Amino acid sequence: MPARGLDCVLPYPLDDARAVLRETCCRHARDYVRLALDASTLSSAPQHTFTSLLGDLLDEKQRRAPCFSLVNLETALTSTSDDFWLGKPVCYRASERNGIGLLETLGVDCVTIANNHALDFSLRGFEDTVRALEASGTLDFVGGGVNADEAFRWRRFESGGVSALGVCFENSGVPREWRATSSAPGLALMTADDDVHRLLSTVREEKRRHPSSTIIVSCHWGSNWGWDVSSTIEHIARRLVESGCDIVHGHSSHHPRRCELYEDKLIVYGCGELLNDYEGIGDHARFPASTFAGDLRFAYFPEYDVLDASARRVFAHMDIVVFRQANCFALERADADAVERVRRALAPQYALGGLRLERDTRAATLVATPTRVVKR
Repeated sequence: MPARGLDCVLPYPLDDARAVLRETCCRHARDYVRLALDASTLSSAPQHTFTSLLGDLLDEKQRRAPCFSLVNLETALTSTSDDFWLGKPVCYRASERNGIGLLETLGVDCVTIANNHALDFSLRGFEDTVRALEASGTLDFVGGGVNADEAFRWRRFESGGVSALGVCFENSGVPREWRATSSAPGLALMTADDDVHRLLSTVREEKRRHPSSTIIVSCHWGSNWGWDVSSTIEHIARRLVESGCDIVHGHSSHHPRRCELYEDKLIVYGCGELLNDYEGIGDHARFPASTFAGDLRFAYFPEYDVLDASARRVFAHMDIVVFRQANCFALERADADAVERVRRALAPQYALGGLRLERDTRAATLVATPTRVVKR
């Protein structure tokens, strides 16, 4: 969510007029900067570089290089559209140069734009986002496009041996009008059972065409808060695995939800957030961050083993690096107490999905491993 307050402290912020918000709590993106400053030791807002904002995350990613990386880009990137989506209570954006600069500095391979903020500034803002991604030259995207064919299209990454697809669901707050059609831009939005059946069919076909690929489906689904995963989401996730998906990358909630090992494949029901502008926002009824570790940020590094000549992939383990944001949104590794707090909260949830979650000797790192022997 590299928008709003974050955009204000990066090299190429939106001009003052375009940083105005239509929210019940804040009227300007700078209000989020002031909240962050109140929680910091700084006397004035910094002017971050992309590198200083990403902070310790860059070190953690470099340590595991080379690795394929996929993120959910949950904002509009537009410096031209002022068309807030009518009736939507929270709309935010960043400038194209800031959004693309962050993604390129992080070295992201692919972003999914199938989420409930991609069209916050209507079609013009969405088209700006797509153009900026296309113009980057190094970023690819899934989950949206100029029509339904592009929105629902797989992207194949030969260097990483990955096939990726992005979709979103109405239960995450995506308006039905945002669905791409044969002749109109939009998102890969699931609106009916038939859409899910077609999704499962495309997974089977992609696996048939590229049996040695790691198949990833990135899904924006579910509510903002709570440990519970709906039976509908659980059912779809498991059917995706049965159809050939190796990793189900779920997101939408402001905090991490449980992961599950199903048929030796990883399902992440909710990965929480990697970057946002919530630093300094205290707990309240609509933002129960401390209850769900929503005050922390997370990066996931799963690894798979290839067991036989058929290239069957099975989940081996996953590092989860825990971060906090400090001094106006910069990412730094969380301290030992915060990591232990996350472990205590999530370990029972992971156990429900057949995974053990333990502290690692490395700073700010949790490790998830299967609780049973993998079938060979």
